[in-house]
Amino acid sequence: MPGITLDISGIQNAQARNLRRIAAIRPGGAFEREIQLLAFETHRVAVAYTHVDTGSLRASQRIDYLGRRARIYLDPYAINPRSGRRPATYGPYENARGGSHAFYDLTLQDLRSRVNMTYRTITMAIVNP
Repeated sequence: MPGITLDISGIQNAQARNLRRIAAIRPGGAFEREIQLLAFETHRVAVAYTHVDTGSLRASQRIDYLGRRARIYLDPYAINPRSGRRPATYGPYENARGGSHAFYDLTLQDLRSRVNMTYRTITMAIVNP
C-alpha cells in the first residue's frame, strides 16, 4: 500500500509493558514484596501496642507469609509461664477490652493510610510498570 508505513515499535512497547506487569505480579515481584512489607509493619505495630504484664501476649504474636497473603496471629501453642494460660485464648478478650488494650484495633487504625499506600504502589507497579 503506497503511503502507509508500518512498523512494530508500538507492538514492542506494548510487549515490554506487559512483561513488566507480569514481573510485578509474579512470585517475588512488587505485589508480593508490598504485601510482605505491609505485614511486617502491621506485626511491628501490633506488638508495640500490646500491653505487657508477663510479655507472653506480646511474644506470642506471629507472622506467616503465604505468597501473596500474610497472616498475623497469636500462636496457639504459646503458654504464659505465670498463669499457664494460652495468650491465643485470652488475647482476643484483651483486645475486646477496648481503649489502649485494643492492640489489633489500634493497629488497624494506625495502618489505614499504609494500606492505601500499599494498594497504590501495587496498582502502579501493575498499571504503569
